[in-house]
Amino acid sequence: MHDLLILGFDTGQTYKQLAHRHPLLFRLHTKPSSPDGHLIAAHFCSTTDTASIPASPEQPVSLDDLHRHICKWSFRDVESAWISTTFSLPYVLWEGFRRNDRKELYVSIIDSRHRLMEDRAETGMEALRRRGSTGNKKDSMSRKASNFTTAFQEVLVYGYVSSDAIVITLPWDHVERALESQYRDALTLAEGFRGYCRNLEGLLLQVEDPVQFSTGQAISLMGMAIKSASTAAELNVWFDSVLTLATSIFLWPYRGWHGWQALPSFDTLPDDLAIAIQQHPVYVGAWTTLFHSNMDTAMILYAALREFDAPGRSRNVGEWTPLRTHAQLANALQASLKLLEDRPKVQRESQSMDIAQHVRTLTPLYVFPHLTDAGC
Repeated sequence: MHDLLILGFDTGQTYKQLAHRHPLLFRLHTKPSSPDGHLIAAHFCSTTDTASIPASPEQPVSLDDLHRHICKWSFRDVESAWISTTFSLPYVLWEGFRRNDRKELYVSIIDSRHRLMEDRAETGMEALRRRGSTGNKKDSMSRKASNFTTAFQEVLVYGYVSSDAIVITLPWDHVERALESQYRDALTLAEGFRGYCRNLEGLLLQVEDPVQFSTGQAISLMGMAIKSASTAAELNVWFDSVLTLATSIFLWPYRGWHGWQALPSFDTLPDDLAIAIQQHPVYVGAWTTLFHSNMDTAMILYAALREFDAPGRSRNVGEWTPLRTHAQLANALQASLKLLEDRPKVQRESQSMDIAQHVRTLTPLYVFPHLTDAGC
């Protein structure tokens, strides 16, 4: 998990190798170029059917065209066939803070391992090398493109990024409000992106509780998505996305100039972050909302009971974070579990409706007034 450095990466690694260990990409951009939420390259912006966009160039692409895309700040007229993304969230933040058009900016978080990315994405260095670039010092454009695409961990996606691969797209003003002060404070006296990384690394390594910090940042950034989670399955998807982002935020400062000396043990990191997310008020509130809605009530209650029936897990429902503020519900679920303990496992798994009926019987209607036969 630690091969992707704060600044740059091993130019010999392929996109697939990196994506296997680093599941998120980021893109700073203006409004999504498609009503369906796809990010479409300028060259294909008039295309109404993304299925018609090839996964790779149908005609050979010149090295000059690729240079013009990577170094596009020098070529404002470029209508490129690529979308630029990056593995580096701090690069996106650094760039966003420096822009004058921040009110028009968005940040998209992308699943780097999505099947629709496999054939379209490659690192900038992969693309340059396949077209004969050597980064020769005597070729100023080649050197500029190689240095930029490596330092900023650039990933080129040909044609478009499907909305199915986009975890979430956030308005910049939400991103700025969600960020802790360290990300802005690191701009002070920073000379370029390298200076920003050095400052930010130092600030983040001073955080007293990096697990809580990383969890809080991930939930703050992803908080918009939880509002649309109306089923337990959707909430689980949100949880997985937050856990992935929190892991990325946690690991970043340990990949730099000072972090290697302070590298902690990561053996329990996934569990530590998962517990911190489960204890966060936003996550607890989302589960509470689901418990008080008509959607998937039986499934949620059944899932809760199965969670406690898992080997090695505490049977004390009151210790399960989403139920801490609902003592009556916790007591009802505990009683319901007790009724089920003597049943064969196969039988229990086939009786989610019976479980909901137990809870309905054991819980006063004023706790769950919607638990009618129609509601389940």
